[in-house]
Amino acid sequence: MSDTTDDANNPNNLMSKFQKLQSEANEIQSIFSKQSSFVATSFSGNKMLKEICESMRNQQKEQNKFNEELLKTIKELKYQSEQKFSEELLEAMKDQNTELKNRQNEQDKDTVNEEIDERSGFS
Repeated sequence: MSDTTDDANNPNNLMSKFQKLQSEANEIQSIFSKQSSFVATSFSGNKMLKEICESMRNQQKEQNKFNEELLKTIKELKYQSEQKFSEELLEAMKDQNTELKNRQNEQDKDTVNEEIDERSGFS
């Protein structure tokens, strides 16, 4: 038993075990370091994606706001255009009506004058 204890306490064996344990500890530390780096990179990437998405949402909100204002402006211009067209059409119809009344009055005068001439014997 003393041989086994001596082998276990042998400086070469102890050094070998220490180096083996240190190597394993380094591997574990390397794994944790890589994992931490991955998590940090992943977190940074997620944060960047979140910021990009937030920026895109804000741009979309601004675009929607602009589109709403543009639509209001277009509707207002359309309404004003329709109003102006209606007013111009109404004015043109009034002018035509006045012209037709004037022509009718002229024809009526001519007819009355012809009748007067016929009765007077000027025909």
